[in-house]
Amino acid sequence: MQKRAKSYLVKAVKLWAERGRKGHFVDIDLRGADLRNVDLGAKDKEGHGANLSYSDLRRVKLTNANLRRVDLVSTDLRGATLQRADLQEANLLRANLQGARMQEVNLEGANLKNADAQGAWFTEANLKNASLREADLQRVDLRQANLQRADLQESNLQSAVLRDANLQSANLREASVKGAVLAGANMRGAVITKEQLERVADLTGAILPDGRRYGAPPAQPAEPAESVDEIDETLT
Repeated sequence: MQKRAKSYLVKAVKLWAERGRKGHFVDIDLRGADLRNVDLGAKDKEGHGANLSYSDLRRVKLTNANLRRVDLVSTDLRGATLQRADLQEANLLRANLQGARMQEVNLEGANLKNADAQGAWFTEANLKNASLREADLQRVDLRQANLQRADLQESNLQSAVLRDANLQSANLREASVKGAVLAGANMRGAVITKEQLERVADLTGAILPDGRRYGAPPAQPAEPAESVDEIDETLT
């Protein structure tokens, strides 16, 4: 049964590729699919997964799918469901992820530069070392997401929710964070300016780049120790 299903999938994707990669997979259920070695009629680079670039995969269901190193350049994934999918080192350059459900997805080392993910759900997602440079992340749900060492330069995080997110050593240079929620977020070592933080809607309990908890007073310098002579004078 499994071999038959795989054979059907291979035939289906070949037909879809011949039709210009449009329409055929809209709304298809590919939960648990392993597409690393499926021939999609495109020239795949050695060591890379399937090439789904420029595809129309709106509302596709790819829960728990193995999509490591898959090429999804400029792919339309609006409304797609990719919960708990493995997308390590996948290429989602300029992909459209508006409204996509990406909870607990593994995107470690993935390329999401210039991606449009407005209103998407990335709750508890692993985005460690991922590139989100110039990505549109307005109103994105990134609660408890791991963004350690992620490149968020010039990204748009307006009104995004990053509550309890791990942003240690992340680069947010020139990122727009107006109205974003960073309550409880760990930004130790992150690249972000005081001016940017002033535009954030909520920083309650957040750990700032210098390691201080938001709202805590800066550490006071220690009082110099009294000399032996001064101690003697106070005792006489």
